Amino acid sequence: MDVPGYTKWQFNTIEANVIKRISPSEQIYHAVVKAPWPVVDRDMVVRMKIQVDKNRNEASIDAESVKGILPSTDNYVRVPSSHAHWTVKQRDEKNLEVRYTMQIDPGGSVPVWLANWVCAQAPYESFRNLKAIIEKKK
Repeated sequence: MDVPGYTKWQFNTIEANVIKRISPSEQIYHAVVKAPWPVVDRDMVVRMKIQVDKNRNEASIDAESVKGILPSTDNYVRVPSSHAHWTVKQRDEKNLEVRYTMQIDPGGSVPVWLANWVCAQAPYESFRNLKAIIEKKK
């Protein structure tokens, strides 16, 4: 739920701000992602909801693009559609199991080679950064 903190771990995220907190487990946020040259940076407005099942030591997170909340600007290409789903399960005191899927239409024009590179690189870099943050807090 620490949206401004996304810039510390999410791949190429250079700005992230909460637009509206709906409840302690649901919010709408805006994020800007730096795109490699020659592609224009992207922005997205996302509704995120977290559900916790304490009996299973598991949390699920759904994040989906929403329209009509924030007007687009000429500075970025608005991501028209995305859906991410996380399932995080505590295996034992020191281990988590994380399953992550994402479908995204980045909008605009993106070369195939770049789209393929980002699909491979973004999750790897994001999870590597997130792991480092978690280990630092121990």
